[in-house]
Amino acid sequence: MLRGMVEVARGGEPAADERRVVVAVLVAVGISTFLTSLDNTVVNVALPSVAASLGASLSGLEWVSASYLLGFGALLMVGGTLADRLGRKRTLQGGLALFALTSAVGAVAQDVLTLVLARLAQGVSAAFVVPATLAVVAADLHGRRRQAAGAVWAAAVAVAFALGPVVGGLVSEHASWRWLFLGNVPLVLVVMAAARALPERTLRETHARGLDVDVAGLLTSTGSVASLTTALIISADRGLADPLVLALVGAAVGLGALFAVVERRAVRPLVELALYRNRVFVGGTLAQVLWGCGIGGVFFVTALYLQQTVGYSPGTAGLAFLPLAGALLVVVPFAGPVARARGMMPTVVSGLLVVAVGLLLATRFGPHDPYVALLPALLLIGVGSALTTPVMAHVLAVVPAAQAGAASGLMTAAREITGALGIALSAAVLAVRSDALLGQGADVATAAQGGFALALVVAALVLVVAAVVAALSLRTPPVLPAGSQESLA
Repeated sequence: MLRGMVEVARGGEPAADERRVVVAVLVAVGISTFLTSLDNTVVNVALPSVAASLGASLSGLEWVSASYLLGFGALLMVGGTLADRLGRKRTLQGGLALFALTSAVGAVAQDVLTLVLARLAQGVSAAFVVPATLAVVAADLHGRRRQAAGAVWAAAVAVAFALGPVVGGLVSEHASWRWLFLGNVPLVLVVMAAARALPERTLRETHARGLDVDVAGLLTSTGSVASLTTALIISADRGLADPLVLALVGAAVGLGALFAVVERRAVRPLVELALYRNRVFVGGTLAQVLWGCGIGGVFFVTALYLQQTVGYSPGTAGLAFLPLAGALLVVVPFAGPVARARGMMPTVVSGLLVVAVGLLLATRFGPHDPYVALLPALLLIGVGSALTTPVMAHVLAVVPAAQAGAASGLMTAAREITGALGIALSAAVLAVRSDALLGQGADVATAAQGGFALALVVAALVLVVAAVVAALSLRTPPVLPAGSQESLA
């Protein structure tokens, strides 16, 4: 039965209606996750329109695209901790309000600097929204309802990846890029209305001991993620061997190591160290981020290949991903029942391997082939991705309710960083292979197809590694730690 009982900070009030809470959770999780994920990619296809409107330089456009990821990735742990300390509902509503405001600012921006700052603030607000929604799933739902909400979350991320180029291309081609920002506002208002029905839980200790935030842990984790995210962003221009990129990577590693030391000594660490030793939490999270690494790069290089080599317009290139999104949406409702009937590990491993097969099949798509030749690969990628969605609920089951926000922030930060790494890796493989083929005398189209194919092969290998990780970590049901949400009233 739904853990819909509300731990009201001031006590005594009855729980919200169970059905209303479930609907509110699904709406809040689905729409907010979709919006925050979509805004990570939707602007990329519209960048030429932004340049024409605001007179942006190439470096300015790069920061328009990257600033959202920087704000999002760097502050996810902060957002997750606030969700634990201040309450999931308050953090979610505050993040949504800020997201609507910064979207409106981006819509009316008259210069590149304003747009970059608006995108940065959008990312910061998303860093509060996403961990709060996942914390609601982890702490306020259980059993099949948690699996359903976890599948909605994972599907929303995947569909946003697929529809980002579609929405960005069609809106910039037939309307104005400003609508990409302005369109967020009414949807955010819908989520805020639904979020009013969510239960509010705060830690009992909060009222006796104050916020009691692990400041050193927050600073070191935020600094590490911010350094690594910035390194990935600027490596697209400077290259991975650039001294500044290497310095930032070194800072990220150093701060990450310092974070581990700080957390071992902290009275109340951001995330209990025992969780890092939990096979399901670590392995399930790693499998998810490896999926994000492979898929993120695939969307990037495929959209580039379809436009620059095959000759599709931005809108047509975006529409090409619709079958993938459709397959994912159709299969997601069946993924949970399949996992319960056949087992979590075989379902997730099968899904990851199906995605890998789809990627390998896509390598055969040449610049002169009809679109229908790419269709089977896209459908396999969608179906396989859908089968991986139950793993999120499986991972959340081992997270103590008191740390659901911080753990969710950690999982999301890892996924965002590996998504950026996947784009950087795929772009590098594409460029190196294409240049090598050009140097061997191949024509431009053949060289581009060779680079595209090798990038997909590398992504497929990443998915195979993810399948191995899932096979090793999801063999048995998760062992709930002491103080987990399943043991709480």
